[in-house]
Amino acid sequence: MPHEYFSERENGPRPRVLEDISDPAWKGLHTVILKWYLENALCGTNHGNNNDLFENLLLAEIPTLSWSLSSYFKPSIPEILDLIEFCYKSILCTTMDHKELYQKYDYLSHREVGQISFRDDINQIFKRNGIIYELSKNGEIIRLIPDEFLKPFQQTEFHTGDADLDNLLSTARMKFLDSDFHIRRDSLEKLWDAWERLKTIESDNKRFSVEKLLNITAPEENFNKRLNTDAAELTEIGNQFRIRHHEISKIPIESSNQVDYLFLRMFNIIYLILKSTNRIS
Repeated sequence: MPHEYFSERENGPRPRVLEDISDPAWKGLHTVILKWYLENALCGTNHGNNNDLFENLLLAEIPTLSWSLSSYFKPSIPEILDLIEFCYKSILCTTMDHKELYQKYDYLSHREVGQISFRDDINQIFKRNGIIYELSKNGEIIRLIPDEFLKPFQQTEFHTGDADLDNLLSTARMKFLDSDFHIRRDSLEKLWDAWERLKTIESDNKRFSVEKLLNITAPEENFNKRLNTDAAELTEIGNQFRIRHHEISKIPIESSNQVDYLFLRMFNIIYLILKSTNRIS
């Protein structure tokens, strides 16, 4: 497990809000990767001095990246994150001597130990520098969401009674957690498609269905009025912005912060409706 420093124990962890990877953070990430490379724990590096195997695979899968990496020259953010994922899947074992490894340990289980260690090293740097990315257990970089949304967002299971709606919601959530901005932006389309489908889950008459859903969700008059306003505004956003429609006149989504705002705003009302109508667990 990553080490927790005094400042974190005393004041809590640093907020994970930074999308940029600073120069000091890159130098730390570079050092972690270089350590595993030099200690012959990556695929292709356990054959004496023949490191060409690893480097050739790396350049084939990330052609824009040079292996002549320097801690003083920072690659682009996508290149850094791709490099981390590539190294994670290339882990052969821990950084111990290979002969000792094959004599004493099961290869596959020990490879998992190595991946855990590598992931902890990487995530410690992300955490300490307030960076919004994290290397997940399956070796993919994900983009964290604010802590206040984490539990309902990650632990929700969709049981709407409509398989297509469940799939749209699950796909939207998966895309939203991706580190790539363009994939995250696509999450809005899936979520707005889910919103339009949800509106007809009670009846083919969309107006009647929405009214029924919102009356169950908010029987109190003032709150019901507010939800109706929000529902209408979210539908309008989907029509005005480049979310579900891509005509030249539509307003583009230009940053991850805008994706965050729009996705979480829409997800909140969908979550509230599904929770109130017993369609999630």
